Amino acid sequence: MAPRPISPGHAAWLRTELARWVADGLVSPQSGAQITALYAVRRRATLIGLTLGLGGAFLGIGVIWLVAANLEHLGLLARFLLVLALWLALVVAGELLARRGAAGARSARLLTGVIRLVAVAAFGAVIFQAANSLQVPADSPRLVALWAVGALLYSYAVGSPLGEWLGVALAGVWWVWQVTDGAEIQFGFAVGATSGALLSVAVGLLAQRAWGRWRALPWIHLGAGLSLLGVLVAAFPGSGPVPPWRAPLIAAMVIAVVAASVALVRGGRQHGRTLVPAALALALGAGLVLWRIPADLQPVSGEPSLGRAAVAVVGYLLLATAWALVGADRDEPSITLLALLALVLFITIQAFSVFASILSGAALFLAVGAVLVASGVLAERGWRRFRESEEAERGSGASVPTDDQQLTAPLPSASEPTGWPRLGLVVAVLLVALVPLAVWTQISARLTGDIVTLRVGAIDPVDPLRGAYVSLSYPDLHSPTPPTGEPSPELAHAYVPLSQSGEIWVGGMPALTPPASGLYLRCDVRYELMNCGIGELYVGEERAAEIGQALLDGHLTARVAVDRWGHAALLEVR
Repeated sequence: MAPRPISPGHAAWLRTELARWVADGLVSPQSGAQITALYAVRRRATLIGLTLGLGGAFLGIGVIWLVAANLEHLGLLARFLLVLALWLALVVAGELLARRGAAGARSARLLTGVIRLVAVAAFGAVIFQAANSLQVPADSPRLVALWAVGALLYSYAVGSPLGEWLGVALAGVWWVWQVTDGAEIQFGFAVGATSGALLSVAVGLLAQRAWGRWRALPWIHLGAGLSLLGVLVAAFPGSGPVPPWRAPLIAAMVIAVVAASVALVRGGRQHGRTLVPAALALALGAGLVLWRIPADLQPVSGEPSLGRAAVAVVGYLLLATAWALVGADRDEPSITLLALLALVLFITIQAFSVFASILSGAALFLAVGAVLVASGVLAERGWRRFRESEEAERGSGASVPTDDQQLTAPLPSASEPTGWPRLGLVVAVLLVALVPLAVWTQISARLTGDIVTLRVGAIDPVDPLRGAYVSLSYPDLHSPTPPTGEPSPELAHAYVPLSQSGEIWVGGMPALTPPASGLYLRCDVRYELMNCGIGELYVGEERAAEIGQALLDGHLTARVAVDRWGHAALLEVR
């Protein structure tokens, strides 16, 4: 049986405890040696591992970039089939390399993790290319959600740590995007990021309890990053009225608090110590973003901005210190380093964006230096007291190894891939079923919708690029009066009723509710712009000149399929 890798800190604890057990006669020296042989110190990142990981990251970016490349000689369907075939080839290659690695080939073990990482990235390319081929707008959090689900399912099935890290990062991107979409930018991002941080840490702790501490690492790192970033954004001075609490923001906070409560109940004190920084970030981020300066007061007028900045600095110092202690408690220096870097970035931004309007010259640098020195002293003192309390508990013999110190079997590193035989191929086949979910609105319109004809023109009357997208306008569709009143950055929905005038269909006045009968378009509204899902046309090289001249002449019509829910699909322009 291969030794189980453990961190250097756990290895030191194991050696100390075994020596004490042998001295007390609880175990024999032979048994102690046998126990020690069951574990191996986890190696830190090596130059070869970093090189392979960086190469895999570049390959993944290249695969995704392939989707956006202007491939003049490939149609949309051919491009989708190419990306799909590339993804399946990477999945098969990963399985073949895993089998060779299991047989003892070290190079195969090293490459398996990289190939599986690229396969996870390629699945995202499949999702986005499917949307691209059916002209579904790519700026949708739903696509990222499907990519994250596929990445996590595949990575957990085959035992790919690199893929897990990417899948967890994608889940974080989706959460923040989904919660922020339609809300005021700073308010939505601060609440979305900090609530996502608390939820991520809770998920990681629950996964640790079920499958071992290595399942928790990506989630806790994501929680640390989101909390530090969310509070950093919330600390920027805000002015004007407090934005409304939209349903997604309230739901995000409720979900995060419930998940954290479950993790706390199941894990007790040790889980609580890890949850504290994330909970602090949620409270601090929401509080700062709701602390608005009246619109008629400028930041330079004195106390409001200075008091808020002082609270932000002290709060962020406590948050970064708390995460540094979590990193030390869990023997994860990367969390401590992340907290330190975030604190330096925060202090720098605050100094030059807030305090620069109050202090100047040498006073500014003295203030920043004093804050940094005080931060270092407080962090060191907190760390020393924490270590002293830990040593006191261990010396008294009143404690037992905590959840974080249990010598459970961690996930193998990327150089030692595991997974059930051929499970990656089975999961890949199942993941194909996620692809239609990325384009279900277009599929619904194409399969069940009625065909209407609309007059069309180009937003910019220029010859469209070869093999690229051109933005279209619909003169008879968009009303000059936005249905939501004043321009707003918040996302809303408008419903445009359609009526037939000869062969051409025209749009009526947009409304905030769908009409009781008849065809209509369901459009997204932000500021004064309406997006009904039919605003882009892919122009291949063979028709570029013809389409470009027709757009300039204004003689084009579009055939559009519209289903009963208002989803529209652009079929052709002629």
